Amino acid sequence: MAVNVDRTFRLPDSEYFPDPQRKPGIAIHHTVCDSARKTVAFWCSDKSSEGDTSHVATAYVIDRDGTIFEAFDPDAWAYQFGLSWPEDQRIPFEKRFIGIEITSEGGLLFDCGTDYRG
Repeated sequence: MAVNVDRTFRLPDSEYFPDPQRKPGIAIHHTVCDSARKTVAFWCSDKSSEGDTSHVATAYVIDRDGTIFEAFDPDAWAYQFGLSWPEDQRIPFEKRFIGIEITSEGGLLFDCGTDYRG
Protein backbone atom coordinates (compact mmCIF):
# COMPACT_ATOMS: atom_id res chain seq x y z
CA MET A 1 0.00 0.00 0.00
CA ALA A 2 1.41 3.36 -1.02
CA VAL A 3 1.48 6.15 1.53
CA ASN A 4 -0.05 9.41 0.29
CA VAL A 5 1.93 12.48 1.24
CA ASP A 6 0.30 15.89 0.86
CA ARG A 7 2.68 18.70 -0.12
CA THR A 8 0.21 21.61 0.04
CA PHE A 9 1.72 23.03 3.26
CA ARG A 10 5.31 23.31 2.00
CA LEU A 11 7.56 25.75 3.82
CA PRO A 12 9.44 28.41 1.85
CA ASP A 13 13.08 27.42 1.25
CA SER A 14 14.19 30.14 3.67
CA GLU A 15 12.51 28.30 6.61
CA TYR A 16 14.85 25.28 6.59
CA PHE A 17 18.35 24.28 5.41
CA PRO A 18 18.07 22.61 1.98
CA ASP A 19 21.53 21.02 1.86
CA PRO A 20 20.99 17.21 1.80
CA GLN A 21 22.10 15.25 4.86
CA ARG A 22 22.43 11.55 5.64
CA LYS A 23 19.60 10.65 8.04
CA PRO A 24 20.23 7.62 10.26
CA GLY A 25 17.39 8.50 12.65
CA ILE A 26 13.78 9.56 13.03
CA ALA A 27 12.55 11.92 15.74
CA ILE A 28 8.87 11.97 16.76
CA HIS A 29 7.44 15.16 18.27
CA HIS A 30 3.98 16.49 19.07
CA THR A 31 2.82 19.91 17.98
CA VAL A 32 0.83 21.37 20.90
CA CYS A 33 -1.35 22.73 18.09
CA ASP A 34 -4.70 21.49 16.80
CA SER A 35 -3.89 21.22 13.08
CA ALA A 36 -1.04 20.72 10.64
CA ARG A 37 -2.00 23.95 8.88
CA LYS A 38 -1.59 25.98 12.11
CA THR A 39 1.70 24.24 12.89
CA VAL A 40 3.25 25.13 9.53
CA ALA A 41 1.84 28.68 9.73
CA PHE A 42 3.48 29.07 13.15
CA TRP A 43 6.83 27.90 11.80
CA CYS A 44 6.57 30.50 9.02
CA SER A 45 5.88 33.29 11.50
CA ASP A 46 8.40 32.19 14.16
CA LYS A 47 11.48 34.42 14.40
CA SER A 48 14.74 34.23 16.31
CA SER A 49 15.48 36.67 19.12
CA GLU A 50 17.30 38.80 16.50
CA GLY A 51 14.19 38.86 14.25
CA ASP A 52 15.60 36.43 11.68
CA THR A 53 14.02 33.21 10.39
CA SER A 54 14.22 30.64 13.18
CA HIS A 55 14.57 27.57 10.92
CA VAL A 56 12.48 25.52 13.38
CA ALA A 57 10.42 22.81 11.67
CA THR A 58 10.15 19.11 10.89
CA ALA A 59 9.93 17.44 7.49
CA TYR A 60 6.53 15.90 8.21
CA VAL A 61 3.39 16.77 10.15
CA ILE A 62 0.71 14.14 10.67
CA ASP A 63 -2.69 15.79 11.08
CA ARG A 64 -5.43 14.61 13.43
CA ASP A 65 -7.20 12.77 10.58
CA GLY A 66 -4.01 10.89 9.65
CA THR A 67 -3.09 13.04 6.64
CA ILE A 68 0.68 13.25 6.24
CA PHE A 69 1.98 16.65 5.17
CA GLU A 70 5.54 17.15 3.93
CA ALA A 71 6.81 20.58 4.99
CA PHE A 72 10.15 20.16 3.24
CA ASP A 73 12.23 17.43 1.60
CA PRO A 74 13.31 14.96 4.31
CA ASP A 75 16.91 15.09 3.03
CA ALA A 76 17.02 18.73 4.16
CA TRP A 77 17.04 19.76 7.83
CA ALA A 78 15.81 22.32 10.33
CA TYR A 79 16.17 22.86 14.05
CA GLN A 80 13.74 20.55 15.82
CA PHE A 81 15.11 19.79 19.29
CA GLY A 82 15.49 23.15 21.04
CA LEU A 83 18.93 22.20 22.30
CA SER A 84 21.18 24.71 24.06
CA TRP A 85 24.33 22.73 23.23
CA PRO A 86 27.39 24.39 21.69
CA GLU A 87 26.83 24.86 17.97
CA ASP A 88 29.61 22.42 16.96
CA GLN A 89 27.68 19.64 18.77
CA ARG A 90 24.10 20.78 18.23
CA ILE A 91 24.12 21.21 14.45
CA PRO A 92 25.59 17.77 13.57
CA PHE A 93 23.01 16.21 15.91
CA GLU A 94 20.07 18.15 14.38
CA LYS A 95 21.10 17.14 10.85
CA ARG A 96 20.88 13.41 11.65
CA PHE A 97 17.11 13.10 12.06
CA ILE A 98 14.00 13.18 9.91
CA GLY A 99 11.51 14.99 12.12
CA ILE A 100 7.86 13.96 12.30
CA GLU A 101 5.31 16.05 14.21
CA ILE A 102 2.08 14.46 15.36
CA THR A 103 -0.72 17.01 15.69
CA SER A 104 -1.70 17.07 19.34
CA GLU A 105 -2.87 19.82 21.65
CA GLY A 106 -0.99 18.42 24.61
CA GLY A 107 1.26 15.74 25.99
CA LEU A 108 0.19 12.14 26.02
CA LEU A 109 -1.07 10.87 29.35
CA PHE A 110 -0.66 7.24 30.34
CA ASP A 111 -1.62 5.54 33.58
CA CYS A 112 1.12 2.97 34.16
CA GLY A 113 -1.14 1.16 36.66
CA THR A 114 -3.85 0.37 34.09
CA ASP A 115 -3.78 -2.69 31.84
CA TYR A 116 -4.82 -1.47 28.35
CA ARG A 117 -4.70 -4.89 26.71
CA GLY A 118 -8.43 -5.36 27.23
